[in-house]
Order: sequence, then structure tokens, then C-alpha cells
Amino acid sequence: MMGNQELIHDIVSNVAEECRLDKLNLPDNIYVSHRSCEGTRYTFFLNYAREAHEILLPVEGTDAITGEFISGTIKLNGLDVLVVKRSV
Repeated sequence: MMGNQELIHDIVSNVAEECRLDKLNLPDNIYVSHRSCEGTRYTFFLNYAREAHEILLPVEGTDAITGEFISGTIKLNGLDVLVVKRSV
């Protein structure tokens, strides 16, 4: 018999596959959210852990805080946030 967590995982995996959504391989306590407004997409990376994590960004764009172009692997410090801004 399948447990609740396994069932939820299977359902979400099936829906993601049907919708052709990319799966992100992120460390625990790293969360991603997207928002769009007037042709600009903002991707938020939030580190809820106290320790830093290296993550491979699935997008490239401008760091909304520093204005620097970012892509590839970055270090997200503990309890930190990164906002990537890009045109859509």
C-alpha cells in the first residue's frame, strides 16, 4: 500500500510530466517562486536554512538587488534571498 507522501509525489510528478515542467534539483530549504509583471519575470530563490548552499540557476538574468548579470552556479547564503529579473 502506498503512503501519503509517495502518493503525493507520484501525482505531482505525473502532472509535472504532462505539463512538461522542468524539475529543479535544489537542496532542502531552498524554495523558488516566479512572478511576472508587464513583460518582466522575477524568479525568487529563498534559502530558509542557516547554512549557505550552492545552486545551479535554471534561469539567467539580472540580480534585481545588485543589477549584476548572473547565471550558472551561485552561492546563496543562509537565510538569504536572490531575485533574478529577466524579460519575457
